[in-house]
Amino acid sequence: MQTERQESCRDAPIAKRDALSQSMVGILVDVSGSMERAFDLDSSKDATVERVHTILTTVLRIVKAELNHHSNRSDEIFVTAFGLDIKVNTCDLVAVLDLIAGPEHLRRLEPHDALVKLAKNHGAAHAERWIREHLNKEEARDLFRVLCFDEDLVPELIQKIPPGRSRSSSILSVLRNNLPGGRYVEGFVVHQTEAYCYAQDLVKSKDKVILRKLESIEHSFPKSVLYVSQLLDDLNLIDDDSSCASSSLHSRIKELIDPIRPYIFGGTPMCKAIRRASQVFRFSGARSKVLLILSDGESADGNPRFIARDLKDSIIVSCYLTDAHISDPRCLMDKASPDWPKSDGRQTLFDISSTVKNVDPPVSFLIDFGWKLPPSGESRLFVQANSLDVVDELCKIVVAELTNPCDALVDLLQKVPLSLYINQENASFKPEKQVGGTCYAHAVATVFHLAMHRIVGRDGGHPEFKQIKDRLIADYGKDGAFAERVLERVGPEYRLHFNKVDEIRARQALNHRRPLVAMFFLRKNQWDKFREFYEKTPKEVLQRDNLGDGSTVAGVGDGGHAVVLIRCSPDYLLFMNSWGLTWADGGFFRVKDASVLDRMTFYDVYWTLNDLKQSEKDAYQIEAIKKAKNLTATFPSINSLLFECPKCRITSSVKEFEGDLIEANCPKCEHKFRPTNDDLVKSLYLRNV
Repeated sequence: MQTERQESCRDAPIAKRDALSQSMVGILVDVSGSMERAFDLDSSKDATVERVHTILTTVLRIVKAELNHHSNRSDEIFVTAFGLDIKVNTCDLVAVLDLIAGPEHLRRLEPHDALVKLAKNHGAAHAERWIREHLNKEEARDLFRVLCFDEDLVPELIQKIPPGRSRSSSILSVLRNNLPGGRYVEGFVVHQTEAYCYAQDLVKSKDKVILRKLESIEHSFPKSVLYVSQLLDDLNLIDDDSSCASSSLHSRIKELIDPIRPYIFGGTPMCKAIRRASQVFRFSGARSKVLLILSDGESADGNPRFIARDLKDSIIVSCYLTDAHISDPRCLMDKASPDWPKSDGRQTLFDISSTVKNVDPPVSFLIDFGWKLPPSGESRLFVQANSLDVVDELCKIVVAELTNPCDALVDLLQKVPLSLYINQENASFKPEKQVGGTCYAHAVATVFHLAMHRIVGRDGGHPEFKQIKDRLIADYGKDGAFAERVLERVGPEYRLHFNKVDEIRARQALNHRRPLVAMFFLRKNQWDKFREFYEKTPKEVLQRDNLGDGSTVAGVGDGGHAVVLIRCSPDYLLFMNSWGLTWADGGFFRVKDASVLDRMTFYDVYWTLNDLKQSEKDAYQIEAIKKAKNLTATFPSINSLLFECPKCRITSSVKEFEGDLIEANCPKCEHKFRPTNDDLVKSLYLRNV
């Protein structure tokens, strides 16, 4: 029944896997005693059921994202539950679900039919009559589940079921159908009663059977996402149209976890779980490897930080689960809070999480969902979650995209390609070499050019950098100009605005993929040291001490300079200069922070929706529709998105809305309105075509 290899030893061997899978996702789920209150947000609900629902929703979200992003179905996933209150304290959660579901060919059958099939597989076709006559539906279900955990028990049960059907058996059937509470009448068909009693004994001893099986699946092994998707579908545990558990779903999950409930809430062997994940990843040929940890971070078997170092080729996403109030859960951090004790689980999970750049997918996409990113330019893949929505969103946006770095997020069809294009346009922009005092023209033209590229279908097209630069030089000359004055006078002609901002706000603008014009001033002796520093160490970060104090008397050679702030990190700001590709690091230079260069000023250039013409707004919608049409086959989950009616405020699946691009009908209140949500527009369009 259990087709995957199972090992009971502490260090189960893992065969070297061929480099077939493009990606592998590992999920470590903490089910220890310290987690017992996590997500106990509604006292009317079973906290354990809520937590299991979170876990299964997380697994399903990742599995579906994998399937939707790739035609390659060899991508793999493994799920380890750690913190069981048994000797081995970890288990393969997918294998547990596999056991509960039973053999694939029996999963969708009614309990009686499943037992009959199981008996026939063991050559006992005669058992069908006994099964149907002596077991009610609940008894058949319980017995089937026990036998799923240990199929070796099937032959013993069959031996106690007599071959054929006697007249006494028929009398027994009449009696059990008519006598209140009577399973059998003492003295009738004693050999059949023996079979029934044995079946009852098996059900009563299910705890021992389950415990024995759990201890045999201590280690997790990867399975294909296609297999896991089918398993979850067979178990009928997840409602696709809602992230919240319905009452029926709640009952199904409760029924699922009842057999294993006595064996959870033990210690927290986090090191063991991470070490095993490291082994699985090490022998995988997957291109990308992502490990998601759902825990409160309270490790009982050592310091996970040291074990996590072995995962240097993998990306770790840590989710701190708590029932405590979190004022701002949709927020990534670059530094641990000073309020956290070093022994705090949050500190542990934060320390082992991976660091990523804010401007790179998938972190940059979080902004479109209202998440906050730190101004340093980098974030840790660590979140604090006290609701199912935060966990679901994290998996939907971050984990799925990390395993598919070349693909766009399904739920941001038009935004993601545009965001990627903006990032590529910013990254591919090459520093030009200025002639005379035209740094202002190079800086302003660069930022204008990139800002206008963010307007889809811009009326008049997207002016090229050289076109803008030459125009500015013709108007303001080659002997220098004040960049702020140029921005004031020329920006409105391109329907662009600007704000003068400090370093923190400049970093936030970069998080939104907006390069900035920057100006600074140096004395002559500082300019000499500035040039010398980058000639000798072109890739190093300039510090204030490298320039001196600039206290010399003003004179020839003093002056300001305009550049473009293109990127940031916690350790430096990266600028693009206009001194050609051979200067410094390919025309770019790094400065520790804004205080290093005197009078450093940043100008954030932007446009608003009010600045767009109707044709440009229409072009944006058309572009979104075009991308949706082209990507429908690749991303079939478009129609599973949720949309809130602007009138009744009830959320429904996008596929439930009727109408067209001009007018849509809410399936709940039948309110007619013009669609403005891009997801709804795309869904209605795809249905019409």
